[in-house]
Amino acid sequence: MYEPPPGRSRLLAGKNGSVIIDDSYNSSPAAMEEALATLKAFPGAKRRIAVLGDMLELGRYSVLEHERIGALVNESADVIATVGIRARAFALTGQTAAPKSGEVLPFDNSRAAALSLSGFVRAGDVILVKGSQSMRTERIVEALLADPADVSLLVRQEPEWKRKL
Repeated sequence: MYEPPPGRSRLLAGKNGSVIIDDSYNSSPAAMEEALATLKAFPGAKRRIAVLGDMLELGRYSVLEHERIGALVNESADVIATVGIRARAFALTGQTAAPKSGEVLPFDNSRAAALSLSGFVRAGDVILVKGSQSMRTERIVEALLADPADVSLLVRQEPEWKRKL
């Protein structure tokens, strides 16, 4: 059976009987669209949680692309957790485009998100974690793992990455 590389839409067992879609390797508008479609179509989810970090290196298209993706987020997720200043547009645009009864949880960085979300997830949750490489969203995945030993399945676990902020 094919096993995707670390951080590329890999399914992992999460805390409290949740499921993690670990897509933390990197992000772009097209990849974000595909990841959200996967979350939306995931069978049997009680809550769909999108944990989305900034999409970086988009230059002059950054605001436009974050707003465009924001219009799709609310169709795919019951809860939106944003990581970074640009990602807040996902929630703001999403709520304006298609308001849902979901929650919005804004975080400045991956460490704050990891700390808060580790106690937030529950049985039946499906959690998509995605963001640009420098947003370090794999830290969030690590905090959500059911088995801490599964950290070896995550991207950027080499010592040189662990030393970086």
